[in-house]
Amino acid sequence: MKKKLVFILLLSSFFILPFPVFAKDNTKRMYISMDVLEDGSIKVVEVAELSGEYNGRLRNLEYQNTSVKQFTGDYEDFKGSSIYNGSAIVDLKVCETSLTFNEDNLGSCEREYREVSYGSSGMSGVYEKIDTVNGVNLKIYNPASRKKAFYLSYTLKDVVVVHNDVAEIAWNILGDSYEENIDDLKVWVNLPKKDSDLRVFLKGSKNILNGEITRENDQTAYIYYDFLGAYNPVTVRMMFDKSMVSTATKFSGVDGRSSILKVEKESAEEANKIRDQIKRQNAIVIGITILWFLLAFLAFFYFLISKKKNNKVDFHQDYYRDFPGDYGPEILEYLLKKQVTDKGMSAALLNLVHKKALKVEDNPKLKKDYFLVLTDPDMAGFTPNEEVLCKNFISVIGDGKQVSLAKIKSYGKDINKAQLFINQYHIWKRNAISEGKQKGFFDQVHRSQVIAAIVGVMSSLIVYLNVAFQTGFILGYLAIVFGIFELLFAMSYSFKTEKGALEYAKWQAFKRFLEDFGMMDEKELPEVKLWGKYLVYATILGCAETLEKTMKIRMDAMNIDESSNLYLDYYYTNRLMRAGFYSTISSSVSTALSSSRSSIASSSSSSSSGFGGGSSFGGGSFGGGGGGGRF
Repeated sequence: MKKKLVFILLLSSFFILPFPVFAKDNTKRMYISMDVLEDGSIKVVEVAELSGEYNGRLRNLEYQNTSVKQFTGDYEDFKGSSIYNGSAIVDLKVCETSLTFNEDNLGSCEREYREVSYGSSGMSGVYEKIDTVNGVNLKIYNPASRKKAFYLSYTLKDVVVVHNDVAEIAWNILGDSYEENIDDLKVWVNLPKKDSDLRVFLKGSKNILNGEITRENDQTAYIYYDFLGAYNPVTVRMMFDKSMVSTATKFSGVDGRSSILKVEKESAEEANKIRDQIKRQNAIVIGITILWFLLAFLAFFYFLISKKKNNKVDFHQDYYRDFPGDYGPEILEYLLKKQVTDKGMSAALLNLVHKKALKVEDNPKLKKDYFLVLTDPDMAGFTPNEEVLCKNFISVIGDGKQVSLAKIKSYGKDINKAQLFINQYHIWKRNAISEGKQKGFFDQVHRSQVIAAIVGVMSSLIVYLNVAFQTGFILGYLAIVFGIFELLFAMSYSFKTEKGALEYAKWQAFKRFLEDFGMMDEKELPEVKLWGKYLVYATILGCAETLEKTMKIRMDAMNIDESSNLYLDYYYTNRLMRAGFYSTISSSVSTALSSSRSSIASSSSSSSSGFGGGSSFGGGSFGGGGGGGRF
């Protein structure tokens, strides 16, 4: 019992352990072009394609960050302050464009959307706009069924900061409120002219350091994320010749170059430390993953070895002529399958016929039909389960004394009768399984299965670690598949006790004896009175049909005198076989259960140089930002 409880707890924890949830739908692509203008503004074109199902897109555009401190000219202010805010968003256009947009061509405003006060799901070509203290919130109606990309164009006023020595922009392309993973993010920031001393920097959160920024040429910075998780800000910083923004109006009044380079050097050094730490963590997680796979294979082989040993017993006979156990055929089925089915009920009913507890009589009103007649109304000597079986057929279906096979077949067509019959069947089945358990054929849970359960549960932790640390190690994500397979495979086998394994081997030898019944010399054949019992157990062993044919041939060759003591057994068994009674009763029980189940079923259907490189952290500390998602 303790072993079983341990197994249940382990299996339950498989579903309780924290497990990463993957977003169903992502922003498939987001491409942004940002052109720096001579007056210090930035003209933005943003094109996005969403995956999955949606009615439209939510997009919040911000031109200032209200949470930053005021700029005073101190060094710390270059890490993020109010001077980097814009002053307004103007010339906003909300449009749609073709899904064929690419890096070389972001498309155009193929259809400009109309602003409305209120839209509803299913609409297209309109958008709602709410002005906020730091920008605008957009709700754009463009359902997935239209297969169009979202196109935005707008101008951010007064973004460029002009210092005494250089000009710069430090802008949050995305804030920390964008609700979807982005599978492919590309951004181009273009200066009005070329600048050989252009410096570019990319900043993100400490959780996402996979972004890359490069100087595509002396005029353009290129930012690329092959994956950007939701709620992670992205900030671009560019330092360039201030003569390019000759009409800009935002001046800091201080030198900026040395402070900018110092800030970005510190950020880059810290980011590199984090990257080194991540590499070490990933190496540990990958090592743990490989170790888990090794343990999983060892556990699997240990299970196979245990299974093979479980089948080895000190029994080597080809044939076994006696009945290996003194129990009913339904108990044999439990030994073979650890389950009792409809076949077990048919065989149990046949066994009552063999034991003369039920007598077979012809139905004079219907050819090829028989009555099962209860020979002892008191059921003296019946086992508890045999009593339940008789009551189900003789009393529930029959009249208390007898029942015809035809009535058994048709009984389940009525819903009320079907429910009663199925209820009685389940009572009998539970009793049979309970009796089978008492025989001690099986271990509750084998040690190798407990080990497999532990390894299976660990697989969810392995996947969680690989996702949480973003190792990219493919085996780390496949661990759950191997874990579930190992767990289910191990649990699909039932380990037998020494007694169960021995009796199983004897029954298999007994089956070989029945299968070779026709090859036996007549002197080797058992008494005819046992032949009916052989057919009962052959029903469970799966060789009844072949055995019955063989027995008919052997009986035809027998010459038993009517005065012989064997004649009555011979006559009775031969008569039942000639009439196909054994297969008929199995068919009747199977039909009754099948029609009962059908009747019941039918009634109830109702995701530091400034010349390029990886991102540092500190994204979201400057002006702009915004988020978005879908509805």
